[in-house]
Amino acid sequence: MQTKTFQQRLDTAFPYDSYANTLRALREGIAAGDDVIKGTPMFSSKVGDDMRGLIRRAGILMRFEEMCKAGDLPFKCTLTPMPRGTWHWLDIYSGDCHGHIVRTEDPTKFPEDTPNRQDARASNMPNFFETEEERIIRLAPPKLYTWLTYRAAPDGRLSHALWQSPSANADEWLARINLMAVVIQKKSEDTKRPAAVDPKSKMKLKDNVVSIIEKKKSDDTKR
Repeated sequence: MQTKTFQQRLDTAFPYDSYANTLRALREGIAAGDDVIKGTPMFSSKVGDDMRGLIRRAGILMRFEEMCKAGDLPFKCTLTPMPRGTWHWLDIYSGDCHGHIVRTEDPTKFPEDTPNRQDARASNMPNFFETEEERIIRLAPPKLYTWLTYRAAPDGRLSHALWQSPSANADEWLARINLMAVVIQKKSEDTKRPAAVDPKSKMKLKDNVVSIIEKKKSDDTKR
C-alpha cells in the first residue's frame, strides 16, 4: 500500500473546490460578529473593542458549522467543550484530518500556546527516519491534526487564511494550504464579498455571545 506525505493527506482532506466557501465562512462569520457589536448597546463603548476577537470567533464557528450542516462545506463538524477549561471549539473532520479554527497574527506564526492546543497537536509526530524534504506516513497513522488559521483586520478584511498542520513538539509546519494564494474560480456570486447577515443568525449569535460573557463573569467570580 502506497503511503502519503503530510501534504498529500492535507490536500485530500481539504480539496480545492472547498476553498471558496471556506473563505466565505470566515468572512461571513467576521461580518456577523461585527454586526452584533454594532447593534448591541452594551458593546457601544470600549468594551466592544475588547470583546471583538471573541465575538468574531463566535461568529466564525457558528457560520462554519451552519455551512457544514447545509452541505456548502464537505466536512463534518460539531461544537464541543475543550478538554480543559470551560470554553468550546469546533471539531472539524475531513478525510483523515481533524482540525480546529484558530487566530494567528501572521500566516507563518503559531497561535498562542495553550494546554488544549498542545494536547491536540501531540499526535503529529514525523517518523524518525523521515527527512525535511520527504515526510512519509507509515502503517496506520492517527488523524492528522490541523488548524484553519486566520486573522481579520480592524475593518473586517480577512488578511490570511490557511489550513496548516503543526509539528507535535516544534514550531514548524508539516503541511500547509494557503487559501488566499491560489486563484479561485468565481461562481455566481463574489466570494470576496460577505453575504448579508441573516437576522435570525445574528440574533442567535448575539444570544450566544451574551451567554458566553455571563458565563465568563461567573467563572471569574468563583476564582
